[in-house]
Amino acid sequence: MKNLFDIQNEFQKSLYKSKNKYDQLFSSFAQTGHPANKFSVDHLIKLHNNIDHDKLYNVLVKFKKRYYSAHRMKLAIRSGLPLDTMEKFVTACFAGVSNNRIPPDNFSKFKNDFPFDTPAFRKMYKVSDSEYLTRLKITWALPSFSDFYKCNSYLYIPWILGYKGKGSLINYLCQKIWSPTSDEKMNYCEIQQNSLYSLIQLTIILTSKGQKHLEDVLDAIFSFINLLKRAGPQEAIYNDIYESKKNIYR
Repeated sequence: MKNLFDIQNEFQKSLYKSKNKYDQLFSSFAQTGHPANKFSVDHLIKLHNNIDHDKLYNVLVKFKKRYYSAHRMKLAIRSGLPLDTMEKFVTACFAGVSNNRIPPDNFSKFKNDFPFDTPAFRKMYKVSDSEYLTRLKITWALPSFSDFYKCNSYLYIPWILGYKGKGSLINYLCQKIWSPTSDEKMNYCEIQQNSLYSLIQLTIILTSKGQKHLEDVLDAIFSFINLLKRAGPQEAIYNDIYESKKNIYR
């Protein structure tokens, strides 16, 4: 019974977080049967209706034994302590983590599928939350970039869309007073990727004026993208990205 309560409690909490609302809504856009469409808040209703608690418990235990294994986890330690001391602490705390050595799930059959090629994905949605800010989120679904991890070419697009200097998209939106700030924590472009697909998401904070000119904001965004397509890849931008990433490790 406690396991059932924990699951219900987890999803109830998630309903009040704007990011979780978006993630749950987004997962519903994927094709049925695809891993991206695995589990959403909609399934919470089923937990209330004629649930077999023993069956639920067995499923949870089976899931834990299958996926919670040391070889599937990564641990990063940062400390001013000597290396030998850190090694002793890590060994004492984590040596007991079980390792089932079971290989990960094989999703190769989904490799060539495009999970978000659905009518639901190609629509606009309004999501209400308790935050006072109004955000415009635009997401592009692309094939997986995992095979190009050595060159990181996928960083080029979000770098340009998220750039805030003179002549940038975000700078233009701020000048039009459609967005209140160029703060990188407020307006940004990020990428999410896995072995099956990649997502590029642009987030723009809108002012009251920006909300009234939503079509103009969208037109500016896609006009800027068309400009990038016509201009083609720019070596100077690549060099900026390269130098920025290289300086992180200095």
